[in-house]
Amino acid sequence: MKDEFNKEIDALKEFSQVVETTDRNKMAALLSVIPGLGHLYKRHFGTGLTILIAGNALMVLALFWLILPTLGLALVLVPAAWWAGIAASAYYAKDLHPRHPARTPELKGGEAD
Repeated sequence: MKDEFNKEIDALKEFSQVVETTDRNKMAALLSVIPGLGHLYKRHFGTGLTILIAGNALMVLALFWLILPTLGLALVLVPAAWWAGIAASAYYAKDLHPRHPARTPELKGGEAD
């Protein structure tokens, strides 16, 4: 019983180390598979919610508006361009997470200013 408990605790510690060392920029870009989630991950709540609600709706509207003039090519190009733009925006957005190492140098082992 204690061995199983210790294994679970070790697994949680290992998971927390992986999460702490993960590049938050790459994670934000990956979360942007659903446009807006990467911005929410970096604590840009207004931008993330706007993209999730209005931005995605406008992308679908533009997609349907461009299907006939582009002979269906818009079915691939519009979502791909939208996703790439949102992922790049999430990647380069400033991270507002309070425990992010760039905001709290003591987490990196450096000295606070």
